[in-house]
Amino acid sequence: SGFWRRITHVRQVQGFACRVYPCPLRLGLHIHVDISWWMNGPGSFCSGLLCLACINIRALNKFHVNGGNMNCLVTGAAGFIGSHLCEKLIEHGHTVVGIDNLSVGRVENLKTIFKHANFTFEKVDVTVRQSKSGHWLGRKLKDIDWVFHLAALADIVPSINDPFSYHRANVEGTVAVLDAARKQNVKRFIYAASSSCYGIPNEYPTLESAEMRPEYPYALTKMVGEQYVMHWAKVYKLPALSLRLFNVYGPRARTAG
Repeated sequence: SGFWRRITHVRQVQGFACRVYPCPLRLGLHIHVDISWWMNGPGSFCSGLLCLACINIRALNKFHVNGGNMNCLVTGAAGFIGSHLCEKLIEHGHTVVGIDNLSVGRVENLKTIFKHANFTFEKVDVTVRQSKSGHWLGRKLKDIDWVFHLAALADIVPSINDPFSYHRANVEGTVAVLDAARKQNVKRFIYAASSSCYGIPNEYPTLESAEMRPEYPYALTKMVGEQYVMHWAKVYKLPALSLRLFNVYGPRARTAG
């Protein structure tokens, strides 16, 4: 509605900007991000009440390749946000490869698109870089234009009880997908970071320039994952964007954790 207030600033990183706009709810989820700002170059990030499923996918049409659509790979595709994102990409005519190890996600989240001609789903773990037929991650990213990396372990208490699993999933998994994307020269890498990196902030709404002080292993691993993404953007000139998601809610959201 028109009552939404913009709660994040335009931020420039290495001279490139990203912006968050207020907008009505879409798909029952929060806040719309104009994806056309994402094309400005490597090393951008923004924060706020965001949901990747609410992005303006139509802006992708400005960058058509391969005969009129984009080839997209979504990790964590069977999760709450990932499934909405896959649906939106398919709705706008793009081809989607969804991967998920189903440790958190559910195949039924993808039932509306599971048999769609432009959608392919595979149960894989991004931290397992080898399969019986050899190195798989690079093959999954062959001919992929955009990578949306949402796969992660979430929740605070489990991360305290099992920090190694969270490091493996959220840090090592991110680096595996990130470097495979670099080697395949993908056109854009979008990382779902977390507002948990701020810990308990001093001010609300929280500016993206606020001090990052993660208090739990989950928050730490998501922050480290973002730092890897920004580092790859700087060193390898990989066009990358990190979105620090706050509390996203809507249809198919988990009710525990």
